[in-house]
Amino acid sequence: RQMQNKTRYVSVQVGIGGWQPFDAETVDRLGYGDCKALSNYTKALLSVVGIKSYYAIINAGEYPDIFYTDFPSNQSNHAILCLPLSNDTIWLECTNQHAPFGYIGDFTDDREALVITETGGKLLHTKVYTAADNLLERSTTLNLDASGNAMLTTNARHNGILYGDRMGYFLAGTEDKKKMILNDINLPGAMLKKFDYQDIRAESPAIVENLEIDVPRYATLAGTRMLVSVVPLDRLGEVPKKVKNRKSDVVIRRAKVLLDSVTIIIPEGYQVES
Repeated sequence: RQMQNKTRYVSVQVGIGGWQPFDAETVDRLGYGDCKALSNYTKALLSVVGIKSYYAIINAGEYPDIFYTDFPSNQSNHAILCLPLSNDTIWLECTNQHAPFGYIGDFTDDREALVITETGGKLLHTKVYTAADNLLERSTTLNLDASGNAMLTTNARHNGILYGDRMGYFLAGTEDKKKMILNDINLPGAMLKKFDYQDIRAESPAIVENLEIDVPRYATLAGTRMLVSVVPLDRLGEVPKKVKNRKSDVVIRRAKVLLDSVTIIIPEGYQVES
């Protein structure tokens, strides 16, 4: 947190500055640097307190290019930090002022990094976020009135890669939060009454989201019947189209698990028909 609070990211990509980081003293004095400079600065801070770390270069991005391990070449566009432990390795993203210690997200996960050690460069694989890590647990209550209007309350916990996806909601200003939430839930006419986000900065960080939303005409009235969608959120998820003679594999870059529990409270005088 000391490094995150003291520094900010500034991109340097031209001339020698595109290859060589600012020295740690310059970053400490000015309070800014690019990925190379901030990684080198963090390495220096850890060294002062006796913690060994290694500068590492990597190809960053949600969908990285194929990395060729058998041909030495420049395939990287970013620098991070590697902390070797006896039983594990911690990777640090030094350009993010908000990410918890050890969280790299989909920017540098599950790929090769060239780690610069005392004996030369070594290729190490970064953290893989598994389906068990990328977990969304959500509990939703849908309270309907006789006119088909609904009050929706939901509590959700976003873990793993999903934590990084939801971080923007936590950090956004109030008005931006409202716009992002309403755009995300995609319910026509929805009115956001309450919202709350919590950043759980643990070994496995999570964003907790609590929402209260009024949705007019959520259900459709058809004579004496009321037609209700039982999945109020994330209804637009897509799956690969069915192809009889598929020639290419379906690749799921990151597995995830979404667990939804929905409670529907129906109006007085109604009963479930089907």
